[in-house]
Amino acid sequence: MFRTVRRLLAILSLVMMMLLATAITASAHSSTPGSNHVQATRTPPRFAKESQGCNHLLVTLHGSNLPTVQCQDKKTTTNGVSPNLTNGGCPGNLEVFSDAQDQGDNLCFVGTGNANLTDFCLPWYDGGCFEGTWNDIVSSYISRAHGVLYENINETGAGFEFFPNGGGDLPGVWNDVMSSVHVGAGAK
Repeated sequence: MFRTVRRLLAILSLVMMMLLATAITASAHSSTPGSNHVQATRTPPRFAKESQGCNHLLVTLHGSNLPTVQCQDKKTTTNGVSPNLTNGGCPGNLEVFSDAQDQGDNLCFVGTGNANLTDFCLPWYDGGCFEGTWNDIVSSYISRAHGVLYENINETGAGFEFFPNGGGDLPGVWNDVMSSVHVGAGAK
């Protein structure tokens, strides 16, 4: 009897360790500020090839179609000058930043449409795809168009609406919780 109880306790502790390991490999992500659901984070980003190793990513939105992605690190203009995509130099409709006051890493969106932030790797100097994606990273923004930053992928969950010529730090409950974006006409 004692031996059976010890075996059951050993099995129970093994199951608990497996559940804990599973919980560690998933990230809690809320559908509305304060509520929780779990979303796995180890699926490779859709644009891993294009965004891995890139510090200045330009995402061109194409309505409801998949966006196109270009690394701007080594691009030059016709006069040989590299485009300034850092801290307000984004030529697009929305620029998001990993830190407050438009600082830290940035991601530039051109055109109108939607995208999931889980599709883009962090800049290489922050570990790139090995350290994660832009999911739950956005802390501030600069906008030149109307749109919505959403808490969940696929433009679902609660949303933070932004307007042309707007920007600044995301308010408390919106900081570091954004997972998708819609820029331009048709924002839900």
